[in-house]
Amino acid sequence: MRSPSGPGNGGRSSPGNSRRNFTQCTSRAMTLFLSPVGLERLPKRSGQLPMKSKPVSKWELTLWGNHSRQTTITLQVLLRARVPVRCLVLAGQIRQPGTNRRIPLAVWNEDVAVIAARHAIPVVHVPARSTLFELCGDERILADLGVISCFPWKIDARLVRLYPFGMINIHPSLLPDFRGPSPLFWQYHDGRLRGGITLHWVTDELDGGPIIDQVTCDIPLGFPGDRLEAWLAWYGTSRLVEILGRNTLPAGWFPTRLGSWAPVPDDAACLLDTSWPAWRAAHFLNGVLPLGYPVSIRDHEGRVWIVRRCLGWSSRPTLSAETVESLLTLSLQGGTLTVLAEHRSITGA
Repeated sequence: MRSPSGPGNGGRSSPGNSRRNFTQCTSRAMTLFLSPVGLERLPKRSGQLPMKSKPVSKWELTLWGNHSRQTTITLQVLLRARVPVRCLVLAGQIRQPGTNRRIPLAVWNEDVAVIAARHAIPVVHVPARSTLFELCGDERILADLGVISCFPWKIDARLVRLYPFGMINIHPSLLPDFRGPSPLFWQYHDGRLRGGITLHWVTDELDGGPIIDQVTCDIPLGFPGDRLEAWLAWYGTSRLVEILGRNTLPAGWFPTRLGSWAPVPDDAACLLDTSWPAWRAAHFLNGVLPLGYPVSIRDHEGRVWIVRRCLGWSSRPTLSAETVESLLTLSLQGGTLTVLAEHRSITGA
């Protein structure tokens, strides 16, 4: 199931190989999305725990998520595969569907609550983390299995126990790396050109439960983060559908190393590091700006700019930074970076 791996360079590979391997990955994802149930066998792995013997004939799921591309794609894949979704639990306030779409035809731009309503799926809104405990007595969320896809808060063990077969989380990184709420941001921040999606059982340890399955793919240099979020959700949910088509659920296996943490980024993390190579800076901006993260950059004169868009990078160095109206060009290691930005003053900067 894995795409061809790049060279052993700490998650970095050449842009050409990265683009080719990701295409293979996404082609497989498309195939699984269009097919109700995949036919390939799960890979055998060393150190894997024995499979849980849980014969099932038909699943009922409750999906936990938020108003995100990942949750939207997950619901789309489950419905296309004819998996019964009993309820949708959404974190955050009730939103009115918007009409301003950046990409009107993209399936992830349709509001997930609208999709649920169209299929007569009850939607339970959780406005704040403090109200999670109130769901313990809500019969609408009961099902055979709970599936988490971009739910922003840790789910209490009392809620996990409501599901006879437990809860499975779809996490957009190769665990144990990038555990936590912002895995895509930190993968771009660290200059990763290889990533993936993990299915794991939900336990008391955040993103630390036994791993059921992983799919690895290379990330093309500068690939937009919103597209990556959608494709990983598509791929991961397709694997979940394939696993649910069997008579047993894997017990999973535990990683042999600690991995890394991906917290919500602070202002310092969102200030672009001008010591990076130009390619890494462009990769970071193209990845996190479409995900909605606010990124700033400090030019060579110490002024801080709010970056609106990365216009490109070049391996040709320049002698100095050049600013023309809202265009900012900076000389970085190994080349130059050009962005669309707005100047701002920061107290204490």
